[in-house]
Amino acid sequence: MHTNFSLNILPSFNLISVLIIALKLMFTKMAATMKKTAAEDVNITFEDQQKIKKFAQNTSRITELKEEIEVKKKQLQNLEDVCEDIMLADDNFLMTPYHIGDVFINHSQEETQEMLEEAKKNLQEETDALESRMESIQWVLADLKVQFSCSVMSDSFCNPMNHSRPGLPVHHQLPESIQTHVH
Repeated sequence: MHTNFSLNILPSFNLISVLIIALKLMFTKMAATMKKTAAEDVNITFEDQQKIKKFAQNTSRITELKEEIEVKKKQLQNLEDVCEDIMLADDNFLMTPYHIGDVFINHSQEETQEMLEEAKKNLQEETDALESRMESIQWVLADLKVQFSCSVMSDSFCNPMNHSRPGLPVHHQLPESIQTHVH
C-alpha cells in the first residue's frame, strides 16, 4: 500500500508544527514497514520506557496548561469588559463595588479602574508565564519525538550526539535556560 502525502506548509506554521507533520509522515511509513516485521519480538529498554513516561507526562501537562490558559484568557476578557463598562458610566461620583476576597468594597470609579488595570496586568503576566511554560514543554516533546524516531531506526541512520538523521538540520536543540526548568 503506497500513500502519497503533500505538505502545503504555510508561513504561519512554526517549527514544531512542521516537525510534527514530518514525524507523522515518517511514523506512517515506519508503521507500514513495521507491520511486515510484527512477528519479531520488540525489546524496549528502561531508558525508552523513561522517555515514553516523560512524553506522556509532558503531553498531559500541556493539556492542563491549555485549559489553564483558556480560563485565564476568559478572566482577562471579563476584566476588560468591566473596565469598558466603568469607563462608559457617566457618574464620576458613583461608588463601584470591587470584589476582594469574600467581600465587596465600594471604591470610586477611578480607584476601581486602577485596581482592575492592576488585576489585568497580573492576569496577563500569569497567562504569559503559562504560555512560556507550554512552549518549553513543546520543545521537550519535539526532542523526544526525534529521539523516538532515532531509537526505532538503526543507529547507523541516526547521529547519537544530537539524534538527527543525516541531511536534516538540527532545530530541536534547546537553549540551556529552557532545559533547566523543564521537568
